[in-house]
Amino acid sequence: MLESHVIPNIHPDVLPAMLGAGEIGDVKSLGIVETINAISSILIGDICAKASNVELLEIRIARGLGGKGFVLITGEISSVKMAIQTAQTEMAESNLITSYSVIASPHKDIAKILF
Repeated sequence: MLESHVIPNIHPDVLPAMLGAGEIGDVKSLGIVETINAISSILIGDICAKASNVELLEIRIARGLGGKGFVLITGEISSVKMAIQTAQTEMAESNLITSYSVIASPHKDIAKILF
């Protein structure tokens, strides 16, 4: 199935996150949202970036994931939780989020493993 979607006023951090071109600084807490397709990953990244004071680390889509994707965000734990909760609320009807997790204080070397 082929889908399309227009995101009005897309957050400026979404495209660098899709390219994996953003700077990875201090990962205070880590939010991970898994989605069922590429478009939903991009939408979730945009929603999270607009919903709270979080930094989009990466939006990984499709390649090697069977069409699925996931979004990695960081920030203060409360901001990460709020961003993910907002995404869940906005995407509730579509059931596009398959799972999510928040890690409060990931090991300082987590960036070496993920990126």
